[in-house]
Amino acid sequence: MQPIESAGSNTPPSVGHQQVTLKLHDTSRYAQFTPSQHLLLVSDGRTITRLELSYSSSRLLELLISRADLIVDREEMFAFGWPGRVVGQNSLNQAISNIRELLGDDEQRTIIQTVPRRGYRFNSAHLDEDRDEFSASKGAEQACGVMTDSADDAVLPEQTQVSYSFHRLSRFTNHLLAALVVVLAVTLAWRIDWSLWLQQGMYSASETLGELDVQYISESPQELLQLQTDVQPLRDRLLTFVKNPETVIFNKMHGFYEIVCIDQGKSVQFITVHKSRLSQLTDEQLNRCIN
Repeated sequence: MQPIESAGSNTPPSVGHQQVTLKLHDTSRYAQFTPSQHLLLVSDGRTITRLELSYSSSRLLELLISRADLIVDREEMFAFGWPGRVVGQNSLNQAISNIRELLGDDEQRTIIQTVPRRGYRFNSAHLDEDRDEFSASKGAEQACGVMTDSADDAVLPEQTQVSYSFHRLSRFTNHLLAALVVVLAVTLAWRIDWSLWLQQGMYSASETLGELDVQYISESPQELLQLQTDVQPLRDRLLTFVKNPETVIFNKMHGFYEIVCIDQGKSVQFITVHKSRLSQLTDEQLNRCIN
């Protein structure tokens, strides 16, 4: 279990102009991040794709990597990602969602971890040594496709437009929908990281069972009751492994259950599982989360 420490905001990020190599979820996929160029190179062992991040997304990824294994609060992320600007929570949610999508972490969410009520944390287990394929690719980078996480970036080179046209159309559609949402006052729930939206409109419940403090978070009273019913067998199984005071937070997002185990406020573990596989979590996984 890793320390649940918060990052101090006085020390500037140390990534600087260095290139950082990341291990992605697929064992054959790696990424090289160059903060000074807002550039992400993704390798699957055969080809390398060149992805250009927006300014804010690049800055946020740089900040999180520089604070690896530490919780970075939202205020510091706002200040570093949008210096001199006032932006809302949805801008942060959107940027984190974009980064996760580019890293292939949009489902598992274990590279960039959400810490409810606190902020985000980059998992240092996904940092890696420099890899030869990125060095060999430097002369051929211009031939790679370019994807961005911003809807208003430059058009792709002609030879790559076909390959990425659907991806860019999807991003354009998302931004268009977001604009319509503002006009119609309808929330795009799938684009919002609800575990950080513990403000007006969110619902929570808690209970204490012996040494276990259980928190439930959801978007409506009905879903809150359903969440408690769905995870009750899992809660009872976790209770059998508790040795010291623990806090467990259950949260449902986009068809996935997020389980956060906090050990006396000192360490934290995450489990993210699809609703269809909730009952398939093993005792070993639960024990590792709670202890």
